[in-house]
Amino acid sequence: MIINLQYGKAGHSIDLSDSYNIDVINPRWVEGIKDQRMAITQALRQPFNSKALNELIKPDSQVAIIFSDITRATPYDIILPPLLDELKTV
Repeated sequence: MIINLQYGKAGHSIDLSDSYNIDVINPRWVEGIKDQRMAITQALRQPFNSKALNELIKPDSQVAIIFSDITRATPYDIILPPLLDELKTV
């Protein structure tokens, strides 16, 4: 059985023996969030199973924001503005 893997730009195919018990699980397509900034703001204000950010942070609190290095594709340009806006309201 030949299985095509999404790897890099071109992909990668592997040939596995038919004697293996193989189940191929394909991901379901999920539409992206249209207003990402609002989604982040809402998550900060109404998180799952936690208090809202403004309930956890007090006006005299000190806050550190930790960044990962360049090897992690983290969209800080999307995440930071609503986070900083929420911190300003405390």
